[in-house]
Order: sequence, then structure tokens, then C-alpha cells
Amino acid sequence: MRNFLLLFPLFLFALAAAARAFEAEITETQAFAIARAMVDNGELQDARLVLENITLSEDAELETERKFLLGQIALTESDYDAAIGYFRDILAVDPTLARVRLDLASAYMRRGSYMKADYHLRLAAAGDLPPAVQVNVMRMMYEIRANKDWSLWLSFGLSPDSNINNATEGEQCIEMWGFMLCNQLPDKERDLGRNLAFGGSFEFKLDERWRIKNDFGFSGTKYANPAYDDIYIYASSGPRYVYSRGDAWLALALARRWVAHAPYNYQVGAKADFTYEMTKRLSASFELKYMPTRYDEYGAMDGDTRGASLAFNYALASSQYMVFKAGLEREKTDDELYANTRRNIALGYGAELPWGFSIYIEPSVIATAYDSERMYVKDGWFEPIRRRDVMRKYSLQLLNRKIDIYGFTPQLGYSYVDRASNVWQSEFSKNTFEINFTQRF
Repeated sequence: MRNFLLLFPLFLFALAAAARAFEAEITETQAFAIARAMVDNGELQDARLVLENITLSEDAELETERKFLLGQIALTESDYDAAIGYFRDILAVDPTLARVRLDLASAYMRRGSYMKADYHLRLAAAGDLPPAVQVNVMRMMYEIRANKDWSLWLSFGLSPDSNINNATEGEQCIEMWGFMLCNQLPDKERDLGRNLAFGGSFEFKLDERWRIKNDFGFSGTKYANPAYDDIYIYASSGPRYVYSRGDAWLALALARRWVAHAPYNYQVGAKADFTYEMTKRLSASFELKYMPTRYDEYGAMDGDTRGASLAFNYALASSQYMVFKAGLEREKTDDELYANTRRNIALGYGAELPWGFSIYIEPSVIATAYDSERMYVKDGWFEPIRRRDVMRKYSLQLLNRKIDIYGFTPQLGYSYVDRASNVWQSEFSKNTFEINFTQRF
């Protein structure tokens, strides 16, 4: 009996604590029920007031629901920036929520950020959405194609390169009259590139289906050694046709390149781009191009380039996707020594991760075969060799969409390149790091 009297106050204390916890949970649940009812009835200001003043426990699900309701209220009131902020906060914790990603795509669409809307819409389409919602996904994809009439992007940063001159290093020798005559190949040069790139597109709409699309771009990299400075500009223009499941664009294309601040080459040609939505998860794009090329100081390399490329983009889930790319390019030159055929293939994997991180990994291979034999030093003498190169590249990109510096998102990149060849003097490997700040408008 005495032990019971000693334990009884502790029992009453525990019972009171449990009652208070139960009461808090009921009060919180009731508050959410009231807020949901207010949203359903269009009482948005009152619902926001309730949601903003709820004192939450550490219940992650309730916090997610609170932000989701606040995001829907902001979306209804056309406060798209606020809605985007709420939805992105939710996805930073759980990037697999397809419904939230769909609402994020909708907010971007209404704000006119069609490139971002398209990215999130394709991921959302792979999620577990109600049948009625899934029907609208293809319609939203068409709306993006039909309404996107301009876009701009800007990127700048640094790129340390371990082998900026693609050097092999080593010594090549020939034996002549009993003597070995040798020369040292250039050493690898390290350098820090400063990158700037920007571009965009704009369209003049003729009617619901037809428009004139124009695009342009600039990319430049400057090094401590100006011999490696590289500048490239391009522009294209032509009619574009939009239909329910894709679009087609035929354009005249121009390009100009400068190396070491001197004119290097220019191109004037044409290209045709096609896209097709095969399913709500799978999209395909196809490009054909014909680009006659003229060199300012190397007339023997003048000629034309014909190419075809194909790409598939498949959404694995609401936070993961894969990309497959393949291409064939034929370069015909006045001097047959430079004529070649290139084949490339790449397989990429991208994912949205917790805490706002995104990752993209892509291994790729480019095989180049030259048409004619050329004299190279091999085994102590000159030998005619028809050169064959195989270049393997492994790329990794990482960014965090929660980091916003005046609208710019920092992006870290790394690539390793290894080129094998039947001409050993053409073999090389290199590591390149990148830190860029990007913005898409």
C-alpha cells in the first residue's frame, strides 16, 4: 500500500501529460480540417491566417500538408513566386511527391517559366497521379509548346583544366643512318578557364500552329594563355509548326568561331528539328543538319558537315529520369586527309535528391574514323596510318536549387576524358572541373 501511495502521484502526472498531448493533437487536427474546409469554400485569406498561426509539433507530414495548402492558396491568388517557394520547400524534403511537382510545374507555367515547367511536368507525369489528373498532363505539355514564345539563359563560372592543350607527352624518334633522331612532344599545360555563355529564343506567332522561331547563343572561355581563348556564336531562324504531340522546325543556321582572338572558321547552312511525345513519360527528338564550313587560314579543311542526331528522354519516376543520345556526323573536306566520320552515343541519369540537390551523370563515347592514310612516326620510322580515335568521357553535375544568389544557382561539374587512338601521338587524358552560376528566364 505504501508503494502504491508513492507511485500514485507519478501515475497522475503521466496521465495528465498524455491528456495534454492528446488535446494538442486534436486541436491541431481540427485546425487543419478547418483550413481545408476554408480552402474548399474559397475563404482563402481566412485559411491562410489559420495555417500561418498553427503551432506544429515535429510531425513532418502535417508540416508538408500545411505548406501544400499555403502553396495552393498562393497559386489560386496568382502569387506564383510564393507558390513556387512552398512547393520547392516540400520537394526539398521529399522529391518523390508527384502531385506537388505537378503543382510546381503549373506555377512555373502560369509565371511564364516554360523551360522549368516542362522539366517538372515530365517528372510529375511518371508519378502516381489520379487518372483525371493524368489526362491533363499531355494537354499541359501541348500548352507549353504552344505558348512558349521566348526564353533566355545565362551562365558564367570557372573551369580548371589539367590538359588544356590535349597533349600526349613523350618522345618520338626515327632511326636514320644509324642515328636516332628524336623530338619531345609538348608537355601538358594546366590552365584556369573563365567561362561566359548566354542565349535564348523568341518566336513571332503567325497563328495557333505556325510561327517563326529564332534562336541565338554565345559562349566564350578565356585563359591565362591567350593562345587557348575560344569564342563561338550562333544564330538560326525559320518556320516552326506545333501540333498536339510535338513540333517541327526548319531553320537557316549561322555560326562563327574565333581562336586565340583570331578568326578561325564560319558556317552557313540549315537544320531541321523534330520532337514527338511518344507517351507522357517518353519523348523523342531528332535533328538533321547541313553546315558548309570555311576556315580563315586552313583552306585545306574547307568543306561541309552533314549530321543526324536522336535523343530519348524517359521519366523513370517523379524524381528520376534517363536520357539516351546517339549521333552520326560526316565531315567532307577539300583535302581528304581531314575528311572523317564521327559516331557518338551517350546514356545519362538524372535525379532530384533530398535537401534540394540534383545530380546528373553521363558517360559518352565518340568514335572518329578518318578517310585517308597519313604519315606518322611509329616504331622508329614513318608509317602510313589511317587514323582511328575513340574518346570516352564521364561527366558529373551537381546543383542545389535551394541555393539562390540573385536568381542564380551554383552548379558543380566534373568530367574525365580519355582518348585512345591507333596513332599514339594523338592519345591524351584530362580532368576538368567546373563551377558555374546559371539562370534561366
